[in-house]
Amino acid sequence: LDLTITEVVAIFGAIFLVVAPFVINAGLAKQNSKSVNTILILTFIFGWIVTLILLGALKNENFRSRSRREENFTAGI
Repeated sequence: LDLTITEVVAIFGAIFLVVAPFVINAGLAKQNSKSVNTILILTFIFGWIVTLILLGALKNENFRSRSRREENFTAGI
């Protein structure tokens, strides 16, 4: 593999962003005497909910911007 420093930093950054919430929440669960498994499952579910909301917002914005372009195009005819 011929990776540049930017690619290596991006890979480690992405791994950190995925793993960090689980590590932090596991530590907080142990500290507060909560069920670590439950907290990790809730972290996973919450992460997916946020991902789906952001994906829906992105698709909605792309749809709105496309429909605006079509309105401008048909208005000019």
